[in-house]
Amino acid sequence: METTDPFHPTGTERRGARPSFAGDQGGQPRYRAIAGELLRARAHGADPGPSWVPDVFEIARRYGTCLTTARFARRSLMTQLRALSPPRDPVESARPRTSAGIADDLRRRIRSGEFRGRLPTQRQLALRYDVSIDTVSRAVQELAREGLLHTAGAQGTRVTGATPPPGAEPPA
Repeated sequence: METTDPFHPTGTERRGARPSFAGDQGGQPRYRAIAGELLRARAHGADPGPSWVPDVFEIARRYGTCLTTARFARRSLMTQLRALSPPRDPVESARPRTSAGIADDLRRRIRSGEFRGRLPTQRQLALRYDVSIDTVSRAVQELAREGLLHTAGAQGTRVTGATPPPGAEPPA
């Protein structure tokens, strides 16, 4: 039975199987072949719409692959899309992307008095800076070592010091 669906499974992978890394993909991992096929299908207008990136379960169903391979394929696709698309606005491109850059930005905000008391959660900061929670965690740990923050597990992270008195000029 032949189909014209561009997402029809072409591999011989069965559900629950380990990801295949060879086969008819020219030696590249199966997840990269799937991500490339999804990207090509989008470029040719096969899957239009703003939310065209399928979820992990849809990828697994379409390609008859295990969830691990589908997760890798979706992650690879999202990485390729980020590399292809320019930033949406100048503010987004100015955001720091490394733990050192995030630590510098947080340090500046703490010293200016923008952050007082409890710091936003690491998840909220990761969303704000568009980075992983691990990257934010490294930045927060650096500031805690400097004494600007105090981490208290489930109670959150608090700003501990280095804020100038009211009316004083923040250090440069």
